[in-house]
Amino acid sequence: MEGYWGAFVDDSLRLYGQSERTEPQMHDKHEVTCEETKRGTQAVCDLPAVDEIGRQLSLVTSSLTFRAAPRLSAFLRFVVTAQLEGKGDRIKGYTIAVEALGRDASFDPQIDPIVRVEARRLRDALARYYSGPGRDDEVIIDLPRGGYIPAFRRRSLSTEISTGEPNREVQTKRLAAWTHRYAKPLRIVAITVGVLAVLEVLFDIDRPLTGEPVNSGIAFRMFASNAPVRAPTPRKAITPVIQIHPLTARGMSLLGSSSATMFRDQLIDALARFDDVKVVGASEGPTAPADYRLSLATYSNPDGPLNVTPLLEDLSDGSVVWSNAYDYDARDPKGQARTVRDIAIALLQPAGVIQARERLKRDAVSNMEDPYRCLLDANTYFASYAKPEYAVALACLERASITTPEWVMPYAQLAHLHLRDYQFGIVGPPGDRETLRRALDAVHRAIEIRPNSAFAQAILQDVLVARGDIAGAKIAGETAIALNPSHPSIVYSYATLLLALGEIDEGMAIVRKIIVGNPIVPRRYHFLAALAAYFKGDLSTAATEVDRDQNTYFPSGLVLRAIVDARNGNRLRARQAIELLREKHPDWRGDIRNNLARIFPRSALIDRMASDFAAVTAELAMQGRSEPIKSPTGPDAAPAPSTTQSSAS
Repeated sequence: MEGYWGAFVDDSLRLYGQSERTEPQMHDKHEVTCEETKRGTQAVCDLPAVDEIGRQLSLVTSSLTFRAAPRLSAFLRFVVTAQLEGKGDRIKGYTIAVEALGRDASFDPQIDPIVRVEARRLRDALARYYSGPGRDDEVIIDLPRGGYIPAFRRRSLSTEISTGEPNREVQTKRLAAWTHRYAKPLRIVAITVGVLAVLEVLFDIDRPLTGEPVNSGIAFRMFASNAPVRAPTPRKAITPVIQIHPLTARGMSLLGSSSATMFRDQLIDALARFDDVKVVGASEGPTAPADYRLSLATYSNPDGPLNVTPLLEDLSDGSVVWSNAYDYDARDPKGQARTVRDIAIALLQPAGVIQARERLKRDAVSNMEDPYRCLLDANTYFASYAKPEYAVALACLERASITTPEWVMPYAQLAHLHLRDYQFGIVGPPGDRETLRRALDAVHRAIEIRPNSAFAQAILQDVLVARGDIAGAKIAGETAIALNPSHPSIVYSYATLLLALGEIDEGMAIVRKIIVGNPIVPRRYHFLAALAAYFKGDLSTAATEVDRDQNTYFPSGLVLRAIVDARNGNRLRARQAIELLREKHPDWRGDIRNNLARIFPRSALIDRMASDFAAVTAELAMQGRSEPIKSPTGPDAAPAPSTTQSSAS
């Protein structure tokens, strides 16, 4: 059989002008074979020489695209070198991960897809290189899909037109001989395909393979119309599903049926504005199996406020995972809206009730098999900015963007990660424009998937700030706040923009709305409160808030801490902040102003922050450890902006 099909392939090759199958041979070293075909005195060499490939490898890896991605350079260098040295058998996922990508010996390619992810990125990077700076390069290095073994070719090598193509008469004779020899097996194949097609139309024979719950064959529809039809099994939702039950009134409730329905509808609307949960009503039917049930009860008496008590049950085990009591005046629409917002924040904020519970439930599940785990991993990174968490979240989100292309969050969080890489220099140096372009592409894709995603609009705001488009950033921020004023991350992002633009009171006012009554006060709030107090010249309050924000990975927080501690006379803590900045973010040793401008919009306040940090650094360098640092006075002191004084804590 093997000989028969081998002859089939050989005859097919001869039909198109190739006398036999030829493959370059691999010896102890990579030996480039030149297949010479004559037309007059011209000879064509199919493959470039070893030294040409080596020079091309240097050109590629020294380009801007690859300098900004050292992991891709290491990947490409490893596979090309192994192939040239005749060690193609070592080009496997495990060896690439361990020897090129820095994984340890316990690496398991079945669990960790880093090699596949980086191979895809490498192919994209090579395509960008050869369509840009390398568009005139003679030698092309490629990584064909389906494997990791590189291929080399010359750009100038044309088709067989210049290699003595057989004339039309010879081709006609070969075609006739080929058709005569293989007519019988081709007829068998055609009949088999036809029979299968008829069976599929009549009986839907591929239903066991496709998993369709209902037989769509013509025969079944004609003769089995009365057969019971099994309802399709609902698809498991990517995100947790919360089922909202109607309010139940107990005691002497002042909340009428219409008001109770309005309260429930407002709560459903507030929860549905988050992209990481699915909300259904109790009367909507089991469109997807619910994970949680939220029940609402009201209690009141004529002389007191209305009490609303939400109770959240985990339907996987029937346990009550959260409950709280909220009091408000039933006659006050703002009070009802505030209660709805507080419930939404408690349940769905990062590290809130739902995410904390899901983290426990999904801890044993591989993040590569669970897209929602990618969201949890990303939030772990954004809570601390610890570099080891970055790679975990990035690999997971890149996979999730492929396996769940209909979900907005993987693209939005990928944009967020790329933006932090551009700002902080996590993978490459800070300020790489290609990294910022990837962030912009990802957030645009997120908005295409869900145009009303408040979270995607907030990420777009931050990306546009980094690009210097402040007007566009403010529009995106206002859109995000309008879409979901209950999401803490969105509020903090927009408040940061307002503070940097000098709208300090407005920025802190929207932050305080989501802090009041919230048991979780993230570090980012303390940073914003410290920043607002510093801009107002309130160094005492700034010092208090800086003490509460002890994030050693957040560079702008370390800059602010050094300034505030130095201005309050604590030079030891100021030195420690500067040393941490240099240790965690060595690329920030240079121009602090440009580094800050990648996070905040350029403004007089940010210029003041950069100038103060430069002055503090110079003072610490000039003064001995025993000499105190004095706050600057006189004409050289930076005045506080003329805004209305308000508490920042």
